[in-house]
Amino acid sequence: MMKPEIRIRRALPGDADDIARLVILSAESFLPTLFGPGISQALTNLAGGCGTLFSHEHAWIAEEQGAARGMLLGYTGAMKRAQDPRTGLALLGLLRADLIRRLPGLLKMQSTIGRMGRDELYISNLAVYPDHRGKGIGSLLVAQAGRVAAQVGARELVLDVETDNPGAQRLYERLGFRVKSETPALILDGHAFSFRRMGLTLARSRV
Repeated sequence: MMKPEIRIRRALPGDADDIARLVILSAESFLPTLFGPGISQALTNLAGGCGTLFSHEHAWIAEEQGAARGMLLGYTGAMKRAQDPRTGLALLGLLRADLIRRLPGLLKMQSTIGRMGRDELYISNLAVYPDHRGKGIGSLLVAQAGRVAAQVGARELVLDVETDNPGAQRLYERLGFRVKSETPALILDGHAFSFRRMGLTLARSRV
């Protein structure tokens, strides 16, 4: 019996619930600690809309038999610079006082992770639902990011992976990513989070 095919497609507004769940799954402790308990609904709202860094416009869905199995969210430095202010304002509007209370942690995070060079495509979030891991979905999504990077002229894929997530780091290492740096611990609500910046230099296409 043939295995169902996994296909990668651009995300649509109707994928907002899956995008939000998978973004949270990509950083289960970090994101709720950073943004507060309302982040899941806020991400759903942003994923269904346009013009922010959490929009479906920046996401690709791994689909099997019509159902989402995984997701990658990524963007270029130019996109980040253009949409950072609107993303911040949208989160402020959705999370209000809870976000203001957490502002010091957010400012620390901005200076710690997510920085990008001109020739880089940043993989912000990548996750696969637990029941569908081990099928190569993560590899397919990273390959899609490589194709998008080539289309926009980026020469490197970069990402930040939590140091206490060895499974994800092993996946990226198998795909050719190498550790470039490690951040100092970021203390949020008594919890310490640190990240490794990993990069994959893309082969230049020959004319």
